[in-house]
Amino acid sequence: MPFLVLDRKSYELSYAWGYIIYDDAPESVLKAREIIGNGRIITIGDIVSLNFLEYFKSDIIVIDHISRRKKLKQTIKNLPDTVSCTNPPGTINFECVTALHKILSEGRGALYVKGEEDLLALPAIILCREGDFIIYGNWHGFMQIIPCTSFFRRIAMRLLKRYFSFHEF
Repeated sequence: MPFLVLDRKSYELSYAWGYIIYDDAPESVLKAREIIGNGRIITIGDIVSLNFLEYFKSDIIVIDHISRRKKLKQTIKNLPDTVSCTNPPGTINFECVTALHKILSEGRGALYVKGEEDLLALPAIILCREGDFIIYGNWHGFMQIIPCTSFFRRIAMRLLKRYFSFHEF
């Protein structure tokens, strides 16, 4: 199975980019609504997905039932069209990228990741269509809203090329 493996730690991977919102929900979601308008929403992470499903909407979610390395008590249940994949920490498994691409093509759905979903934000930014928004809960406690544009795709590609290497397991 092909993987991209994070070769070296980088603070650059945890930099905030896009729109940054420091408020807690529901205020953060209400502010995001003003930015997003009618755009399609892809939420990556359990807490941000829970908040968007409760206070607004999320068309596509990527979750792992873990937040800050702890199993969540409250999880998202009864998700329609859920696809599962395995993504070990510090990797981007092509199985998950393929599943994510399929869900993005269909326009709605959920990806449940056994392992860690965080790094899947990079291929999501590359694969999303113009007008979409990637919403990501940063572990520092703020929310990032990344518009799907060629500018942010170039940043995601640069990070993948700089910090990851291809491996076959």
